[in-house]
Amino acid sequence: MTGGPFVLPSGILVQGANSQYSGDGPEGNCQIILASQNQSIFFIGSSRYKISIRDIGLTTDGVGALAGTKAIEAAGTSAVGNATQIEFHNLTIWGFDKGISVEGDSGSDQWDFTNVRVNQCTIGECNYSIWLNSENCDFWKIVDSRIGAFPGGHGIHLRKVGIISFDGVLGAGNVPGMKGDTFIYMTAQHGTVTINGCECEGFFKSIEVIGGPNLEANITWPILVLNSTFGNPILLKSNCDYVSIANRYVPLTVKCVEAGTDVMIYSFGDIFAGNLDPVPLDNRDYDFQLIGNSRVVSRANRFRLDFQQPARFGGQAGMIAPTPVDIALSIAPLNEGEAQMALCDPAGDPLLKITADGRYIYFDHVPIGHRLMRLDLEGNLTVKGQFILDPDL
Repeated sequence: MTGGPFVLPSGILVQGANSQYSGDGPEGNCQIILASQNQSIFFIGSSRYKISIRDIGLTTDGVGALAGTKAIEAAGTSAVGNATQIEFHNLTIWGFDKGISVEGDSGSDQWDFTNVRVNQCTIGECNYSIWLNSENCDFWKIVDSRIGAFPGGHGIHLRKVGIISFDGVLGAGNVPGMKGDTFIYMTAQHGTVTINGCECEGFFKSIEVIGGPNLEANITWPILVLNSTFGNPILLKSNCDYVSIANRYVPLTVKCVEAGTDVMIYSFGDIFAGNLDPVPLDNRDYDFQLIGNSRVVSRANRFRLDFQQPARFGGQAGMIAPTPVDIALSIAPLNEGEAQMALCDPAGDPLLKITADGRYIYFDHVPIGHRLMRLDLEGNLTVKGQFILDPDL
């Protein structure tokens, strides 16, 4: 095939006799081969509805990814109209710069390309097998598919995306020297991402979440990973909410790095180091690696198969306040409304001021709802909680 792409109208079904992978031979299969650089085979524009492409092999003429090529290109603008109800079924795609590519308007990236199903497809040997760059790529379902990429490439690249889910997707590989860089790559401008029953083999990194210059971290749209198996690193380089349920990890899989200083991780029912046999009793690698203010909420997890060895978490050590050798206390009469006692440093400068107010004794900097000391009618002082001296106060 040379020349321009097939521009698909609404309501069309494009169906071949069968699809195939590049190693299976051409007999009995239906292929479309693109021979020109910077071209696409199929194009879907604005205001398109109910389009289905099924049972076809799409490839290029040459070795490696043919420069600037796309098997299926979708591009449009919300000012013209959205595209919806799109199906890609039983397709085999290889040899392109981008296998399936969606681009919104260059000024806003707001084009609606919604209700899309990628089902039982094999997409590999591309620089980017699936490339999505529109904030309104909503209700995408990528299911029962194999995704690979050329060395240095991404299987699924989410530059901007709305609500998307992966179910039963394998980050494929097993070709010597052909591992891609990242299976699922997303910027901080992602919507709700759900990854269910997936596994990564053919990539150096399983998941990578990045930020960018002047880009606010997207912590309002969670990344949910459940019932999956990952061993290659999951790198959280930008602040996000990472929710992990009933997954199987090898050691040192989930890591907060670079700008991932305020990541919130929720981990429930996960199994760590499930690949280690015999079970080591000490010197275990950390299951989550944290930096900065990143935190983990964890319940019902286990290390290997032993409930007696719960998951452990590693982190970057924070600043340790020096222990004062001498602490001076200055005490004044209990006059209501002013500081009654000050906790000072060895030089005599106040660190914390304590005030009496009616029946309460409290630190000046603590809001009313968080006062932990109370003086009852009999003059007894009740303390709830612990005194912790924070050097930043």
